[in-house]
Amino acid sequence: MDQKTPQPQNTDNGALAIPGGRKIVYTQTRVLETDPHYLRAHRVIAGPADPVEGPYKVLRTQVRQRMRANDWQTLAVTSAHEGAGKTLTAVNLAITLARDVNQTVLLVDL
Repeated sequence: MDQKTPQPQNTDNGALAIPGGRKIVYTQTRVLETDPHYLRAHRVIAGPADPVEGPYKVLRTQVRQRMRANDWQTLAVTSAHEGAGKTLTAVNLAITLARDVNQTVLLVDL
């Protein structure tokens, strides 16, 4: 029996339909001011010259290559237990992916 995970589908009006009938509609990027000192203290990439960025750039390149090779549009970051760094990894990976002007990134942290 072939069981596939339901995948989000693009709708005619540009919304992203998520399994379960919910939709995500992207309308405009909201820019928030952040404190670079706060970001660094929490190991979030604070700028293009941030030393934290190096390993995430390597991860970004590997993830992007794999996603493009397989025509994937969705990525999940998960682990076997709490406190493993899922949110930190997802945030920093999203930042490095979003720096590509041809890439739109939506981060949802549950």
